[in-house]
This record gives sequence, structure tokens and C-alpha cells, in this order.
Amino acid sequence: MPSFNPFRRAPSSSRASEPGGTRAGGGRLDINELPVWTWILILLPVVLIGGALWAMTRSASEPDLLSPTATPTPAQAPAVVTAAPQAPTATFTPMVIVATPPPPPLSAGVQAEVFGTGADQLRVRSGPGTTYATLQIVGDGTRVQVLEGPSPADGFQWWRVQLSDGTIGWVVGDFLRTVQ
Repeated sequence: MPSFNPFRRAPSSSRASEPGGTRAGGGRLDINELPVWTWILILLPVVLIGGALWAMTRSASEPDLLSPTATPTPAQAPAVVTAAPQAPTATFTPMVIVATPPPPPLSAGVQAEVFGTGADQLRVRSGPGTTYATLQIVGDGTRVQVLEGPSPADGFQWWRVQLSDGTIGWVVGDFLRTVQ
């Protein structure tokens, strides 16, 4: 029986010409006659898969054999003398929560200010609704006197107000808050 040598080239006359793995001469294909590159292609995936499985199963607690680690040298700790700890004493600190009352709701006769409009500001209109003409545009912090309302229109609650310059018009109540 010939010995197995994966680096030996197969003789050029041997070919697997039949589907059953037989050579043209009628004998079976000998595994010893496979070329080197065939063995490399067979063994390379096996080695790569085996290495990957080994790396995945390796525990994090195992030392890394490739990188050197310093061996700790035990040091003597200095003697420390401490007094016995005393139990902490519980103290009660009362917490006082003062809630500020909410501002009164909008109603006729109260002072209010414009808030929450940002860069859009608030349109003062000639009537309660978005189809009425804009009389003036006011920004956050503008104080108004509420004259009447609310009047529902276009999905909003509209309030009739008077500005400090005497202009009287209607604004959306979502952007008004009472001033105390």
C-alpha cells in the first residue's frame, strides 16, 4: 500500500473521467493522487471554523497566553488603628411644600398676558374666528384687559380684549393667562 503524501502531484495521465470517480484506465481514484491545492481548499475552512469556535467558547476569565502580564508583588499594608464606628442617629427634618395656587381662570374683567406664541406671535382679529381681519399682531408678555368671552369658533375659544393702546379685538384664549 503506498504511503499518503499530500504534497505529491498526481500523474498527468490520471483523470477522473467518469462520474463514479474512476479513472480512464478503469481503476478507482486514489486519494493520495489529489493535488496540494485540493487539500488546502479542503483543510482551510475546517481550520478557520475550528478556530472561530474555539475563540467563541473561550472564557473571558482565562488569561491571554500571547500577552505578558505583570505578576503582582504583595505589599505590606500599614497598620491602621480605628475607633469602633458609632451608630448614626436618626433625625427627622420636616419638609414643607408650599403650592402656589393656579391663576384664576380667564373671565371678563381680568388682566391677562400673552404667552406661548414664540416667533409666531398672536393675531388680534376684528371678530371671533380665523376668517376675520387681523387688526394687530402682539408678542409674548403683552398685557390685555379681557372684556368678554369665551366665544367658540373655528375650534378655538375666542376672547374679546383691549390692548394698552386702546385697540379692541378678539384673540385665541389658549395663548392668554391671567395676571395677578
